[in-house]
Amino acid sequence: MFRSRYRSLPLLLALLHAGAVSATNPSSGTLTPSTEAIAANGGPYLVSNPSGVATGEPLCDGAGAACDEFLLTVDLPDAFRNANPNLAIRVALDTASPSGADDLDLYIRDAATGELIGSAATGTASEVATVPVSKLPGSVRIEIVPFAVSGATTTLTITYQQQAGGGGGGVDPCAIDGTASNGATIDRKLAQELAALPATAVHGAFVQFSSGTIKQQNALLDSLGMTRVQDFRRYARSVYARGPVASFAALARSPLVVRLEHNRQLRYLGDTANWATGVRVAQEPVAGGPYYDAQRKPLTGSGITLGVIDGGLYGAHPDFAGRILHNYRLVDFATGVAPEYVDVGEGDSEAPAG
Repeated sequence: MFRSRYRSLPLLLALLHAGAVSATNPSSGTLTPSTEAIAANGGPYLVSNPSGVATGEPLCDGAGAACDEFLLTVDLPDAFRNANPNLAIRVALDTASPSGADDLDLYIRDAATGELIGSAATGTASEVATVPVSKLPGSVRIEIVPFAVSGATTTLTITYQQQAGGGGGGVDPCAIDGTASNGATIDRKLAQELAALPATAVHGAFVQFSSGTIKQQNALLDSLGMTRVQDFRRYARSVYARGPVASFAALARSPLVVRLEHNRQLRYLGDTANWATGVRVAQEPVAGGPYYDAQRKPLTGSGITLGVIDGGLYGAHPDFAGRILHNYRLVDFATGVAPEYVDVGEGDSEAPAG
């Protein structure tokens, strides 16, 4: 079974009596080169453990702070690890939430040292985390934290997963104008803005994260006295934050941050879409076109993904059939709180709401 850890026996007995953590099976497993899947079940979870709010990592031994754990023995020869440099384990926590509001988090640690080697804490019931096989110690402890629960049950599944090869970490390949700073990049314009301000001045920038849970990212910003003005992590690992100039240097040194970028003003092109995007130039002889790619095929825009910021999109139009990835409609924009977005797909995002 998963082993729940509590500070005192009386507390353990009280929680068991209340049905806070039921017996689960099994409590451990072994990962070998031939493993296809390892699974275990847990719950129902009735006692919440929000102790990770303050630091980003949960307290699992404090009074009333419950964490279930699964012990994974890693039996992988060096020859197997070396032959599979892009192989990782995928740890999935699938949760059945009767209320629809349960929030469980997933933490993966070196069982011997307690070092965190993987995590997933997104604010939803189900979580997925991956850890490269090359980083797995001989014994791994997987912690399930019932952050906010009301009777959820879980299935923990461990499988292999191939990751994309090459690269990883280091300088952002899109940051062609950036200034490297301990692996993160700082947009050149932002670097100029920060250099011109005193260390105590307050400034704003986009912060792009490369790793960490949302709770850990928030804890980092809070520790540096930074305020999250706009949160885009529903769509990307990015927030717009304001804080002391000196805090941006500390952000750039954090292993959680990959890029800092200044608030670039959007340009209004004042033209029809086919001229503004260059489609007319590419497809018609108005400027020497049509133009061709390396295989002598006409440039048509096929395979290109566009992001459109507008008052809305009539996704039901035949021209968009089967071609829309996301179509967000802004709702609740007049309530004085953060706006909400609804993906209506091939619906009508032009229709007013909120």
